[in-house]
Amino acid sequence: MTMLEEGCEVMLQHSYEEIMADDPRQGRSVEREVIFDSIVLLRAAEKAGVGSRECTEAVSFVSRLWGILIVDLGSPENTLPRELRAQLISVGLFLIKTVEEIRAGRSSNFAAVIDVSQTIADGLA
Repeated sequence: MTMLEEGCEVMLQHSYEEIMADDPRQGRSVEREVIFDSIVLLRAAEKAGVGSRECTEAVSFVSRLWGILIVDLGSPENTLPRELRAQLISVGLFLIKTVEEIRAGRSSNFAAVIDVSQTIADGLA
């Protein structure tokens, strides 16, 4: 299993609360790594082009990652401030919508997804 797959599995198996309860710094670190992994995939997809295997892999990963994060952010057990959770959910929905536009061939705006993902990852430092 690659580091990328391991990171995604951690996100699937553990909610944000469980990770943060064990060690908040480790939880943020895992989230940051997984988002950085998505950036690596997106850069490869941007280079390979819309419709490539790399594009399909990146789009699927970003959609899956943000789907997981959105569910967790919407959970009443999530202790982040409500306004911040709402803002992050909006960002996640934007990213999912943008990668779906790429998947459908209606966009090639990888840069927007990369830039927003980089900003989120930097905020987890």
